[in-house]
Amino acid sequence: MSDLSKHIRIHGGSKIALLALIAALLIIFFATLTPFRFSFSHLPLRDYFVEFTYGKRDPFDFIRNILLFMPFGFILGLILDHRGWSKLRVFFAVLFSGFLLTLGVESLQQFLPYRQASIYDLAGNTLGSVVGLACYRIWRNRHAYIEWIKIAKTKPRMILTALAIYTLVLLVMANDLAASARISGWNTTYHLTLGNEWTADRPWMGSLQNLGIFNDALAIDAADQILNSSQVALANNDSLQAYYPLAGSSPYRDLSGKLPDLIWQKDGERYNVNGAVQIDDDNWLATYVPVGHLIENLEATSRFSIRLTARTADVEQSGPARIMSISEDPFSRNLTIGQASDGLVIRFRSPLSGDNGSTPQFLFPDFFNNTGTIDFAITYDGLAIDLTDDRLPGVRSIEVVPGVAFYVWLKNLVTPYEASYSQITAGEFYNLCYRLLFYFVVFSPVGILLALRSLNAWPKSLRIMLKLYSLFLVPFLVEFILVANNEFRIRPRNILTGAFVIAVISWIMMPVIYRFVRYIRGYWPSISLE
Repeated sequence: MSDLSKHIRIHGGSKIALLALIAALLIIFFATLTPFRFSFSHLPLRDYFVEFTYGKRDPFDFIRNILLFMPFGFILGLILDHRGWSKLRVFFAVLFSGFLLTLGVESLQQFLPYRQASIYDLAGNTLGSVVGLACYRIWRNRHAYIEWIKIAKTKPRMILTALAIYTLVLLVMANDLAASARISGWNTTYHLTLGNEWTADRPWMGSLQNLGIFNDALAIDAADQILNSSQVALANNDSLQAYYPLAGSSPYRDLSGKLPDLIWQKDGERYNVNGAVQIDDDNWLATYVPVGHLIENLEATSRFSIRLTARTADVEQSGPARIMSISEDPFSRNLTIGQASDGLVIRFRSPLSGDNGSTPQFLFPDFFNNTGTIDFAITYDGLAIDLTDDRLPGVRSIEVVPGVAFYVWLKNLVTPYEASYSQITAGEFYNLCYRLLFYFVVFSPVGILLALRSLNAWPKSLRIMLKLYSLFLVPFLVEFILVANNEFRIRPRNILTGAFVIAVISWIMMPVIYRFVRYIRGYWPSISLE
């Protein structure tokens, strides 16, 4: 300790580094050991290792663990390096320090409520320490890297290689975003219920009729055309998975012949009023066996359409109150349509939204603005959720891929999954905001590259080819990958949005930044973007 104190006195900056290391440790302890309510009890050694073996595998949690320990590795590497340790010795010191620190933290977590030790946390934290050390090495040799970059950006081959590599990164990201919004992991043991959860704790009050379920994305008029045809046509339509007119007395048959009957729950038989079943908190409908055939077919296409006629009895129902649900309980579902105040809520399970379909759930506000009857259709094609009803012309839409999916990815990266409940609201303004967020973040490097002053020395033909590739081919390739599993329905507005963002960054934002840097170089001469 005396040697370290002497070192700190000689190097004033090391005192700040030591305080920063203490702060990094406090952040780690606070993030991993809250609420500090330890319950120390006898834990068999076998159970101790089982906890480490079967921990959760959340990729976002793994990334957060890396980020959490990066400051620790950075600062510890700085302190040891200033003490004159060799690079190899510093590396092993940071590696084992990170490992022992996280081993201690993970061990203590086993005596905390709602905490679980995991070998994946152990690996992520240890890797975070090493990544932090690597960041310190880069920072220490930053001047050499800056000089290398200055030389590299004058060479067309280096610029084109960097652009090609980044394009590949964008394509991988686009594929992952599209995959995250696909229907997957649906449980085939869930029942179909109308007016409540299977566990009877999210009641809805109102009336329902004409329930049609399709494993394709159909407009309301196309769904009506199928449902209004003869029974033979119903049975032979490939996309139709179920049609319950909900007329007469129970049991209510699926006229397509694919799903089991819907029967009354709890208080028994209820009667129709004006051809619609009346549902309240004591009476709702459910299939007597799971609807595994329906679930498999919806998951196979990753598309669905729900055609329904509904009338709410109260425009202030909450929960959301379950109008239709394929779920096990309020926290595990495949698909749910519900009412939250005057809004229509849609939840469905995907890698993006989780087992409860609530990270995020999708809201169409001002839907139940009165207690009148509404004929509506909800469709999902793997890219967007569309809502049409007989009261308003046009379609209300939520564009899930890429904007919303990217926003949720960023949110999950920062916020622990258990606390990441969120809601996405329908509207063109919101769609535009999420879309711009995605394109500004992912296309900023492309726009910055086009703004490099060193490109002026390139042959004119090469500059034109680079601009055409960056402005049009890169956005097209990203859109192509996004829609690859959706019948390649290219959306020109997304390609144009990408090109617009690249142009704004390269020809408006970057020139402004260049002027700003020239203005402040009198105070910090080392700052340069040239």
